Parts: sequence; structure tokens; C-alpha cells
Amino acid sequence: MQALGYEENEIVFSGDSAGGNLALALWQLLQKPRLFAMILVSPRVDIASSRRSWSVNAGADIIRGYNINNADDPLRKLLVPQGRPVDRRVVDLLADPYLSSINADLSGLPPTLVQAATAEVMFDDITEFVRRAKAQNNASIQYDVFEGGFHDFQFVPLLIPNSIKARENIGKFIHDQIALVDRP
Repeated sequence: MQALGYEENEIVFSGDSAGGNLALALWQLLQKPRLFAMILVSPRVDIASSRRSWSVNAGADIIRGYNINNADDPLRKLLVPQGRPVDRRVVDLLADPYLSSINADLSGLPPTLVQAATAEVMFDDITEFVRRAKAQNNASIQYDVFEGGFHDFQFVPLLIPNSIKARENIGKFIHDQIALVDRP
């Protein structure tokens, strides 16, 4: 990052859905740089999850659940050769902290904003991620939960009042972090 002319504490990592997980993986790969902040919008933090919200919210969300044990599942087709059984090593791979950041050592996270909606299939995963992150950190972890929204509702322009509020909260979060730095 310094090669590009930026100090670690001048950078914000951000991502939505799988991009949120990529932001977390990059943070880990770079050996936990001291970033200015991180913003995770509906992050995919557990690739192999089967938490309750995956079944409860299946009909309400735009994301389809994954089941590696189902031969027609896209995740299985990606990871398991056709006609072969699921190898335990594949299941173990899905728990790797770089793929499922819920399993990462989250100590040292920068100030982080996480947003999720209660109707997302990943809602329970995200909530557990936030719980673990707060338990491992002294940093500020802000968790914005929006009632009834679906996965990535934040990016539906002007259609959902909560999407406007979510985007405003992102701006406020960054503004608040800047204000903390600018205090005398």
C-alpha cells in the first residue's frame, strides 16, 4: 500500500456479499494492516453455513441456499467432480478462514461497520461473525440491522427507504471515523 503512496491508516477496505469476505481475506493476507476502517455490507462470512436463517429466510431472500450434499448444487458442481462423493477435505477447505472469515482470528480489526437485513439467508452467519469480532476486539464494531430487507438491499436505488438509510449510515460511519481522527 505504501508503494502506491498511501499509509495503512488512510485506507478503507469495503465489500458487499462475497466482496465483504474478500475484504476480510485481503486484510488477513496483508497480515492485518492498521486500516482506517472496514465496511462490510451483507458479507458472506461462512461458505458452508447451515445456520437457521438459511432455511427460515429461503423464500424471502434473493440468494439461494447452498447444499454441498445435493448433486445439483452449484457449489458442489464447482468443488466436486461429477459422480464423485464429497471428500471431507473439500468440506474442511470451506471452513478455511480465508474462505469463511467467521473462522478467522479477528483480533486487530479496524473500526468496522457491518450491515445486514433480517430476511437475508446469511443473517445468522453475519450476526455470529459480529459477535465473534466484538469478542476478539477492542476496536469499534458497528452492526446495523435492517428489518425485512433482502441480501444487498442497500443497492436498490430509491425503492426501499431502508436502502437510503443504510447508505446514509455508511457515510455517517466514515464521517464519524474522520471526526475521531481530527479530535485535538
